[in-house]
Amino acid sequence: MRHEFTPSKKICPKSIAFDITDGRISGLSFDGGCPGNLKGIGRLAEGRDALEVAGTLAGITCGNKTLSCPSELSRAIYRAMGRRPPGKPAKAATPRRTGTAGVASAAPARRTGTAGGASAAPARRTGTAGDASAASARSARTASGASAAPT
Repeated sequence: MRHEFTPSKKICPKSIAFDITDGRISGLSFDGGCPGNLKGIGRLAEGRDALEVAGTLAGITCGNKTLSCPSELSRAIYRAMGRRPPGKPAKAATPRRTGTAGVASAAPARRTGTAGGASAAPARRTGTAGDASAASARSARTASGASAAPT
């Protein structure tokens, strides 16, 4: 059966076409792109198991692009065979956080600052209290030749 695929606009070929008969690739052609390289890919893929070809070509990059003609061929083969490419999980619903009342909300609850609620600005978390002053004391002791470990 003949399959035609329009690849990403980020690669040179405008279309990829091929047949899959009994799980094997035949008649692979690219419209556009680097003729020598694409003819080579076609000859290497001819008669081979489609899933083997797709697995071999998946993830190949072109220069600084994350896609390439071979990786797009891999994607086309998986799509033609009704399979999901490896490393592409099925889309799942995004889990939502629940607020204090158990009602779904898109954002986590905000902290309001002091216990009495006097401050409207959210509280800043800076880690353990005294981290900055402890680091300063350590560097001062180290600079003066004293041991960095407390005695």
